[in-house]
Amino acid sequence: MMQASKLHESLGTYDPTARQLADILKSLDARSVRCDFRDLMVKWELILRQEVFPHLSISTAAPRSTSTQVAIPKLKSLSPEQLARIKAALGELKALDSEEPHGYNSTQAKLHPVRNLMLNGLPHSETIARIVDVFTQLAHSGNKLVFGVNIKAGAGAAWVLAFTQWCLGTKPALYVDDKRIFGSPDSLIRVTIPRSSSNTSIEVITHYRFESVSFPPQPAVKTTCYGMVSLETYGEWLRHEFAFADEYGRRLLSQLLQYAIPHIFSNTTCGEFGRLGQNSNLFENFEVSDPIDLYRPIALPDKSRLQEICYMITGVPQTFTIYQDGQLFRDLHLFKLHMKMLKTVCQCDNCGGDEGFDSDETCAVDEFCLASSSILADIFALSLFESRQELFIKPSRNRHNEDQENQLIQAIGNVLRSRKQQIFEDEHLLQWARAMVGHDFDDEDRCLIITSGRGQVVYPSVYGSDRIERVGYLRLSNFCGVFRYEGDVYNVVSSPDDGPSDISGHPGQLVCEENQKIAILQPMNLYQNASFSWKIATQDDGEIQADFLVRVQNSNFTATRSPSFFITALKDTLFYEDCLHDSQSRLEEADRFTTNQLLWHEGVDENDENPRVNIIAVDGSEELRRFALADANGPVVLRRDACLRCCLDLCRRTSARRLIL
Repeated sequence: MMQASKLHESLGTYDPTARQLADILKSLDARSVRCDFRDLMVKWELILRQEVFPHLSISTAAPRSTSTQVAIPKLKSLSPEQLARIKAALGELKALDSEEPHGYNSTQAKLHPVRNLMLNGLPHSETIARIVDVFTQLAHSGNKLVFGVNIKAGAGAAWVLAFTQWCLGTKPALYVDDKRIFGSPDSLIRVTIPRSSSNTSIEVITHYRFESVSFPPQPAVKTTCYGMVSLETYGEWLRHEFAFADEYGRRLLSQLLQYAIPHIFSNTTCGEFGRLGQNSNLFENFEVSDPIDLYRPIALPDKSRLQEICYMITGVPQTFTIYQDGQLFRDLHLFKLHMKMLKTVCQCDNCGGDEGFDSDETCAVDEFCLASSSILADIFALSLFESRQELFIKPSRNRHNEDQENQLIQAIGNVLRSRKQQIFEDEHLLQWARAMVGHDFDDEDRCLIITSGRGQVVYPSVYGSDRIERVGYLRLSNFCGVFRYEGDVYNVVSSPDDGPSDISGHPGQLVCEENQKIAILQPMNLYQNASFSWKIATQDDGEIQADFLVRVQNSNFTATRSPSFFITALKDTLFYEDCLHDSQSRLEEADRFTTNQLLWHEGVDENDENPRVNIIAVDGSEELRRFALADANGPVVLRRDACLRCCLDLCRRTSARRLIL
């Protein structure tokens, strides 16, 4: 690439284009994701929380909270009555053989700002340069020149500890003032955290044979979350971040998932027919009350993937349970006790607090429900990815704030609070999944097909699979690396949400007239001379616009459709996968209440007194099925291995007036 940009042959200089420089940076970003630095940083964050925070002074301590108090607002003095209720609740927990809540596991959002900076601060660029210089001296001369290095880091401590281990391959010694907390006393690198932790600067002191040199302290920089972690590290981070890390928290979280997930599956709908998940996948011999459930599209994959993700989050094998007597998971004794404790210590009006409650604070119960909804959304989104071993996650506790309009979180939260049916949009689940892998691309007015960034390429599997699947229709294929097309790197492949259908040329007399005269008595393909492909147009902003394209042989005819219409049509599609009959069995005579409109001119008169079913005969071509779904304007039955008669019967039992063979 650089050779191609050589402008001054005699001078031997190179002048890469802006696009080439952007490609270099994208490649570096992809490589940096897999260097494991963020994983190391998370591990040091957990050590700081568990081993260092208890030794710090009261002045920077977070308000006292327990691991049962997930994201509890600032506590004020409790009345004797409140203390008595807490004591009674703890007694009930003990009777349940549950470990008593303990510790100071406040969530990050409620930490003192200095402690927050300790976990998430980034050293000043001059400080980083000094640390690199000292480590380079150590690498070249060992302890012959440098006798030791002491880095005093209240702010940015997690980054300094992780960077030291990442550079040198060994863990530094960790001290709080003069008290060793972690590591060997003989370590050449010592990271010291002042007990007061009031200093937001980082000081580097290098000890040579005859002198010690102190680099002037530089303030750390407050920053947002950066870097990506493996799925296993993310699960550990999530438990600590939302205070589910101890025995009590794990038990509470496990029960939440055990009962909440089946309840959510039973009470969420999407589109005309879609469901988030199905309980028949979670339980053997599950009785389906509605026969149509056998044909509904299911966004999430099967039970095994959910259990795998739950195990990575909780650290314990996960089971699922449905209450047959109408109870909800919130009726569980352990959960009710937890809510009682939250309401006891919360100071908001709804929980019976005093008039001095800070309006900027959040109700403890609401905060717990939001945390639970976020964890459940994470689990649902992570279960979509096909290659979880190659997956890297962006740690963030505020994903719900990054998109205030994300209806998925609202739907989950409402289900947790009530028995009412909730509607969710499957594109919001895809949006959440992309955000988890750091693909924060704007999807307003466009449908994202392929996204690339943070060393990962992601796209819905249904666009390229050999078969359009009913269960797990939102599954995501993910790969390491960057997305290239014709040698250039691109971030996004998309199509407009409202992209108009485009038809040009004439398909020929045979396709237009003769096909429509054929009586359809069994599954067939009337479009053998039609071929499917993708229409690609590169953009100057590093993006690609793509559409479905159909051509007819021996003609100048082409038809295009936006792929966004295809994936949004799946939630309005019933899948007839098989029946008791021969899938190729014939009707005795043509059905009088069917039509056979063209693949690219599909339309149904919904107001017909005797509504007809439009049959789109593309049997055996999964690609033309995709095009037909993208062109369907309303509920559809998609035939898999069932006979024509059963498929027509299903259309008439439901609102579907389109049948794709």
